[in-house]
Amino acid sequence: MYKRRLLSIALLFLLAAIALMPLATHAGASTPPLMINSLGARGDVAAKEAVTVNLTILHLSDIHSELLPWPLADYKPGTENDPTMGGITRLAALVEQIRSEKSAGGEAVLLLVAGDFLMGTPFAWIGTGATSPLNVSPELHLLTLIGGENLIVGLGNHEFDYTDHGLSIILNNTNSTFTAQGLTLPPILCSNLNITKDHYGLSAFIRKNHTMSVTTNGRTVKIGFFALIGYDANKSIIYQRNIQILDPVKVAREQVEYLKSQGVDLIVLLSHSGWKEDVELAKKVPGIDVIVGGHDHKLLEQPKYVARPDGTNTTIVDAKALMEYLGKLEISLTLGTPGKGVMVRSYQAIQINDTIQETDNTTILGARDMYISAIDGVIGNFGCPSHNKVVARGVVEIGSEDEEHPIGDLITDAMRWVAANITGKPVDFALIESGVLRHALKSESGNITVYDAVSVAALGGIPYQGPYVGSPLCTFYLYGYEVKKALEFALAAGFLFQVSGLRYVYDPTGLPTMKVMRLEQITDDGKIIPIEDDKLYHVCVDMWIASVIPTVNEEYPVFRIEPKYENGTPISMESEAVFIREVLLLNGTSIVPEWQALVVYLKDALGGEIPEKYSSAQGRIAVWQWFVLNPEDLGVTLTLYAVGSTVQSQATSASLMVGAAATALLVIIVAVATLTSRRKK
Repeated sequence: MYKRRLLSIALLFLLAAIALMPLATHAGASTPPLMINSLGARGDVAAKEAVTVNLTILHLSDIHSELLPWPLADYKPGTENDPTMGGITRLAALVEQIRSEKSAGGEAVLLLVAGDFLMGTPFAWIGTGATSPLNVSPELHLLTLIGGENLIVGLGNHEFDYTDHGLSIILNNTNSTFTAQGLTLPPILCSNLNITKDHYGLSAFIRKNHTMSVTTNGRTVKIGFFALIGYDANKSIIYQRNIQILDPVKVAREQVEYLKSQGVDLIVLLSHSGWKEDVELAKKVPGIDVIVGGHDHKLLEQPKYVARPDGTNTTIVDAKALMEYLGKLEISLTLGTPGKGVMVRSYQAIQINDTIQETDNTTILGARDMYISAIDGVIGNFGCPSHNKVVARGVVEIGSEDEEHPIGDLITDAMRWVAANITGKPVDFALIESGVLRHALKSESGNITVYDAVSVAALGGIPYQGPYVGSPLCTFYLYGYEVKKALEFALAAGFLFQVSGLRYVYDPTGLPTMKVMRLEQITDDGKIIPIEDDKLYHVCVDMWIASVIPTVNEEYPVFRIEPKYENGTPISMESEAVFIREVLLLNGTSIVPEWQALVVYLKDALGGEIPEKYSSAQGRIAVWQWFVLNPEDLGVTLTLYAVGSTVQSQATSASLMVGAAATALLVIIVAVATLTSRRKK
């Protein structure tokens, strides 16, 4: 059967190629290549009397609160062959080493962070006042101790995971603590953030741009910085009740002109957009010397250069994520020529691993250990062991956000199991959005610590309220047709729900409300049964999903669903606070964060040993295969092709345009016939 299907696919491609062959002879001229120069610096030379100086830019992005080496289960400080990556104490030592080397020649060193310094591990909880002897963002505190007054921080989409309310709490707390300690909050930039309703005083801490003067090679260099959140990153900011992210291209043009008017020598953009968007922006906005990129978690081993007809160029760098690499960009620039580009002397993406000796700075070490104690306090309040306690063994991988992956299967199973145990009622389905899952459970030792498990899903909290110590679980009832609507909304919005108790097939190319092609229930004994539209199902989701339901109902009524009590009575959504209170899963009086459900499931339900079934995705989510032909489809296809070819041939002799239409019609006819044939089976 498999070979026959391959044969049918090959035949379809052959027929399509023959049908389209006449059009190929009329192809237009080739598109000129993009002006992306993979070579070195720009070719034009400034006036001979111009002064050229050197500068080193160290850069990170997407730290995601990863302040400890990962995976923590493999972390063995002071030993050889430690396989872990990252860690704030290694970063501190590396930055200090580079700064010391450059000081001999009088060269200045900057430390730049291009967004998403928050969210991903329990360290992100501390700045919200969860519990700590020092009410401050550990990320900003430790980065400030390392970078000093040459530290600049841009915002990313994940800084808004706690809403503008949560971010303002973090920055207010940090600023107050810094003031008491004699520290200064680093410049925090986001040029295209528009705070429409500043209920929480956020505007006091976010700048559109920043200029600073540094002394390098005995000369004063004035540098202008701005920061952007890109198009793709903006799509991931769910809570935009009081904020807007403005068009990055338009804002970039404005910022470049403004910074030039300030007499800067160098213009640097901290971009949380992904390097492909950075390339497009650089082509559209002349005048940016350097773009320090982030968001896509990609490593550019060498810079990319975007050259323009006017002789200017932009250098783009991106150092992946999770403090795995520190980018080291060594440049030369000519004073008084902002936006003309720079000469790249050298570039390295330095891996932060066990070859980097950890800092002996007692201030940094003491602060890190204090925050670790604070994390133990939080997870202890939820009945979990200390952060470095091994709770399970095994490997569970994570995939991309647009596919089913084993960690999604595991955590949704954990949610469903915990919710059933707390409510005392079977839970039919559990759903979680792929983007909130941050880590695999994977170590060389095979061990999984509490910290590793918690960091799989440490994001979130109760929006505009708190506590911000992870997204709590929620339960309610939905009719079968509403479960389908929930999946349809996620797919239409560009998200994918990982699921337990469900199996669905979807068409990513389908129209909104028509992407889910098949939906079935997987019972606890493994049976597959159709979901009934008018049957109530007990559903468990996290707060992220629950909190957007009222907004979706209001703004996209075609996807409207009504969470219900067990008796089918709708839960009122007139008051957001009341709705959240009614759907929250409480264990006594305590919320149940999804990370807690995972730790408990690993420890209690699985007995500390992860079963083999979680070694790969379990087939709960599948993509609809439109053009996989069954053998019996071929008769219809060949007949239609013969008729279509005749029509096309005659039409082409009269008009190329008519011929093209005939070809398109032929393809549509074949596709519809194929789909109809498949649906009848």
